[in-house]
Amino acid sequence: MNCLENYVSVKHCGLDEPESGLYVNDLAGISLKSIDASANSEKVTFYEVWKTCEKRAIKRLTTSISNELLKRFRLKKVIEYYKGWKGNINTVTNQTASNTDYKGFFINLGSDVNTFASPSELLTINIQELSLYLKADGNATIKVFEVINDTFTLLDTFSIVDGTIGFNRVNVNKMYFGVKKLFIGASGLNSPHLPLTLNNDCTDCGCVELCNANLKGGYVSSDLDTIAYVNNSFGLTGIININCDFASFICNNKNLFATSLWFAQGYELLTERIHSERINKFTTVDAKIARELRDEYANQYNTELSNALNGVTFQQDCCIDCHAQITLQTNLP
Repeated sequence: MNCLENYVSVKHCGLDEPESGLYVNDLAGISLKSIDASANSEKVTFYEVWKTCEKRAIKRLTTSISNELLKRFRLKKVIEYYKGWKGNINTVTNQTASNTDYKGFFINLGSDVNTFASPSELLTINIQELSLYLKADGNATIKVFEVINDTFTLLDTFSIVDGTIGFNRVNVNKMYFGVKKLFIGASGLNSPHLPLTLNNDCTDCGCVELCNANLKGGYVSSDLDTIAYVNNSFGLTGIININCDFASFICNNKNLFATSLWFAQGYELLTERIHSERINKFTTVDAKIARELRDEYANQYNTELSNALNGVTFQQDCCIDCHAQITLQTNLP
């Protein structure tokens, strides 16, 4: 859940102000000195302690939200499954894109390549693997960009080292939470022609159309200013799932859960202090106070999370099984 990292931060010289405006050491009983007092041979600085506790707090929050929502909604798992397209490869046909352009394909969760209208905010792009056809032995680089209003932000870079003629597989296994549109491309290559003949599985319970996610071949100029859509992914293909996951909802609405995350981080820092192998005032004399304060933060965390989730609904959402909330019915005799 990269979208929640640094969303709540620790107040210290040199660190950027968090987007939420919340600092964990603004909580009562949490200070830089107390965090540093929990450091040990594995987490040697206050910052390493903080990042460890931040990771646990994010996991605690996302698990709590998912478990609570699963009590109320039936969530579908895989909406679309693109198995790759390698058939019809043409290594002779001249290409319209130059070797300096990024060439590959777009994944869009909207109804077409030019819109961000999505049938669900729970949709997540899951890339299992990528394959790039090389017309000559050598190295290559594949880049993954998030696209928002035709602005490109680099998310990942994958390298092919000592590649050979033919398709070269790159293991990815990554879910892109909260991302509506991706462009995946490679540049600097004499690319083949590869039309997108997609083999995809799509199921529909009859509520709304599910197959709004789409893939489209295309290329982008080296300065990322010019976009062209074509039925050609230039030798780049992959195995891609469009999944439903509450994590996308969390990323898209993280402001709702900022206070819950704040208290979860305070809880984890106090847990770290209570179980620290260090011997000092914070871990001995103040241990009882830390336990009492941790219980208080646990209660505040639960209250804030409950308040945030009370009003959550998913109207006309293709990821929810026919929009059905799970209810208990009692049949009278």
